[in-house]
Amino acid sequence: MTRPDSPIHGIRSIWRKAAETGATLPSVDALAEELGLSRIAIREALIQMEADGLVRRHHGSGTFANPAALEMPVRLDEQMDFVDRLEAVGFEASVEVIEAFVAPIGELDGRTRLDVDAPTRALRTTKRWWADGVVAVVATDTVPLGRGCDEAAVLGAVDEPVIELAATYGACRADWMCTWPSAVELTAETAALLEYEVGRASLRTEQLGIGRLGTTAFYAVEYHRPDLVDYGMIRTIYS
Repeated sequence: MTRPDSPIHGIRSIWRKAAETGATLPSVDALAEELGLSRIAIREALIQMEADGLVRRHHGSGTFANPAALEMPVRLDEQMDFVDRLEAVGFEASVEVIEAFVAPIGELDGRTRLDVDAPTRALRTTKRWWADGVVAVVATDTVPLGRGCDEAAVLGAVDEPVIELAATYGACRADWMCTWPSAVELTAETAALLEYEVGRASLRTEQLGIGRLGTTAFYAVEYHRPDLVDYGMIRTIYS
């Protein structure tokens, strides 16, 4: 998630102008002076922006902005809370917590990709994200909790994104997030949560957060309402 005080946030407006006009971005020194940041902070921000597909750096030629990214819809490959993703493309967005509880993982259903001992306590939440007053996404998240985790504290923070919940209260911090997209027909239960028709095709994504030692940080299943939000991805081609 890009915070307002992040160097990337400061560079974004400069990047947008460059993408619109076809100009290269200013040099690292010029960006550092204009934004009042260190050259190291600017370099790190540009490295992240290149990984995100927003710019491409060519030694001796400059840093080029990806103009197609201006029209990119909600990105499946971007690490942002869904409220931020929706707002970034012009929706008025909010999140609603439908259910939240803590239970042993062995008692939970729908844990297809969770490789965690059954007695481990986990936070299970069901949330809905709204876009302009319409339900856009329904997600069920499971976060294996760390030893000694305060159950009251975690239940008081359930409106936070799953990545942050795992980092603060989970068994480990996620270093990678693997995603499996598929198309499924909406069941009666999921259609009711999405406020949509039973049996209609929907984008379903499974997301597995993995820590550096291979430990499961979280598992999330999302169902996306059809015909409301367009999705896309950017892949940087290295040759």
